[in-house]
Amino acid sequence: MLVIRRLAIGFLALLFLLVSSEFHELLRFNSLYNHYQEHRQSDNQLDFWSFIGQHYFDASAKADDTDHQNLPFTGSGHFVFTP
Repeated sequence: MLVIRRLAIGFLALLFLLVSSEFHELLRFNSLYNHYQEHRQSDNQLDFWSFIGQHYFDASAKADDTDHQNLPFTGSGHFVFTP
């Protein structure tokens, strides 16, 4: 019975994190990695931190296409939970 209680508490805690914080953005890191690999195919010299700088800190390089909106911490894919 204790195991079931711990699993339920863990599930509820994870659910709370996903809907009440930016924790759900971690689920989009696969898109970040895939998009980085696409850029690496066209530019072998591009390192990961330069890629991050281009996509998150360089306002002139931001694009409106779907690939960029699927990256973590971009776009408007935010959850709002109100009881």
